[in-house]
Amino acid sequence: MATTFNIMTHYKRINMIHKRIETLLLTMLMVLLLAFMASPIYAQPGGPPATPIDSGLGLLLAGGVLYGVKKVRNMTKKGPGAHH
Repeated sequence: MATTFNIMTHYKRINMIHKRIETLLLTMLMVLLLAFMASPIYAQPGGPPATPIDSGLGLLLAGGVLYGVKKVRNMTKKGPGAHH
């Protein structure tokens, strides 16, 4: 009786894992299909000209890097146990 119970719980676990994998694969498939179906929508002729975003984005990125370096330096100065 105990062996039958262990075999049944084993098959239930395998079935549960199989359903999770199946759900994950179906979700990934749906996301990929929706992504590829949405791409022709943006490829319509007569769109606006390309907008240069380099200068503003570059400044924002440089500011973020400098802020991160400052935070890391402050953390190393205060020691490993200090939070603020």
